[in-house]
Amino acid sequence: SLGINAGFYEVKNENEVFSNIEEIGKDGIDFIVGDVISVRIAEKYNINYHLIESGADSVREAIEKTISIQSNIIKELEKLGEIRAIFNSVKDGILSVDKEGRIVQYNSQAVDYLLVRESKRKIKGTALNVFIPDTDILEVIKEQKESYGRVFSIHNQDYAFYSSPIMIKGQAEGAVTVFQPVKELQKIENSIRRQLHKKGFYARY
Repeated sequence: SLGINAGFYEVKNENEVFSNIEEIGKDGIDFIVGDVISVRIAEKYNINYHLIESGADSVREAIEKTISIQSNIIKELEKLGEIRAIFNSVKDGILSVDKEGRIVQYNSQAVDYLLVRESKRKIKGTALNVFIPDTDILEVIKEQKESYGRVFSIHNQDYAFYSSPIMIKGQAEGAVTVFQPVKELQKIENSIRRQLHKKGFYARY
């Protein structure tokens, strides 16, 4: 179920190693877990390997550990996939940058807002100010302070930004910024006002 093609090849003496190596090649195995003799032969045939102490119990234990690690990796990848799905389902554009202001992660909405999907322009590793010249992201990182409600333009359209530093062990190692078109926020505000008005609440200025 883990997609691991694992086999156990018993070797009683060094001469049997060569025949087993040929058998392994036919079976499509590309990684060997074994003792010094097995590793020496694997090197000769350019097969990846991991050296362990001799003995059936040691080999069996190594394989069990490998399967356990693989299982944990698959679980983590599944969690990552779930997080990525949530990340891409929100209506806000989300970007994270390193301490130099270069984009590290982004969601699909950010790609749409930056208008780079059709042009296939590279996003990851590009400085955020290439897309948003007047961004305050470096200031957020330097001062280690949040920036809320700042409005910047992307392709002549205004967006409201909320940015926060990414703090690791007391140091700002980057920042994350969330943004949305101002006109969308205005629609939300108008909708809230109408609902409050129906309920008898009125905003006073």
